[in-house]
Amino acid sequence: MAITHARRILAACTGADPNPFAPVREMTRLAGILVVDSEHRYLSWNERFLELWGLSAATLRGGREMTLPAISSLLIDPRSFVGGLRTLDERPEARLQDQLELKNGRVLERYSA
Repeated sequence: MAITHARRILAACTGADPNPFAPVREMTRLAGILVVDSEHRYLSWNERFLELWGLSAATLRGGREMTLPAISSLLIDPRSFVGGLRTLDERPEARLQDQLELKNGRVLERYSA
């Protein structure tokens, strides 16, 4: 209890978040997250994912058939993006980390888990 109280006082003085999970919370706030099952169905996503890609929830509800063309149209190298998806399709246990260059100059990092 004393440690928790000390953390709160330190946080009040420094403006730091006393929650040890604050960095994780901040990371997930900035990250666009899409959860996909083994049948390629989109189970869940956050608003940040929609914002980053300029997609609507209706597009995601349309599945890969609607989402892939929309995302591919934004990418400099859509073949590389699709190639990463094929790798994950063939080996769901694989871990993927790459950078996706968009036509508007932005670069997004893609991670699979």
